[in-house]
Amino acid sequence: LAGDEFVVLLPEQCDEGDLTIVANRILSAVGKPYDLLGQEFRVTVSVGISRYPKNAEDEESLLKAADVAMYHA
Repeated sequence: LAGDEFVVLLPEQCDEGDLTIVANRILSAVGKPYDLLGQEFRVTVSVGISRYPKNAEDEESLLKAADVAMYHA
């Protein structure tokens, strides 16, 4: 993981709808504007999702699958 990346681990029983809800909450929270010295700033975020064992079966492969998904988003 690079300095500007993070991972969210969710229970295995989460379905696609749960993943979408979590991703949208992250996008909404990070995307809120903030004020710095009287100027408004916004941060953008990209989300890549991978699931065990659907997309990979080990940590490194799951991270790679999420990275690929993020760049296709």
